[in-house]
Amino acid sequence: MKVGLRGSLAYGNKKVGIDIEFEAVGATSLVGPNLTGKSLALWCIYSSARRRFGRVIKRELPDVVCEVEPGDYYAVYVDAYRVAVQLFELAVRENFFI
Repeated sequence: MKVGLRGSLAYGNKKVGIDIEFEAVGATSLVGPNLTGKSLALWCIYSSARRRFGRVIKRELPDVVCEVEPGDYYAVYVDAYRVAVQLFELAVRENFFI
């Protein structure tokens, strides 16, 4: 599936330009430094899916055009906070704040 994002986002008091295009085939890995669009690309794929599982994302990005090649695919949203940090916080809370 072809994925493309174009536009700009506000970051602090600056505008960051976005121009990303890639082909997601099989198991695709997105690797790069912070603020390069990895999470944005995943959000784009998830929001374009016909069948979604996980938390509903209601995020509007008025200055970003998200283009995902139509297809019949499943998208699963996994919140990194809930998977990693929240479990750690619960473990700490149980051990130190009983």
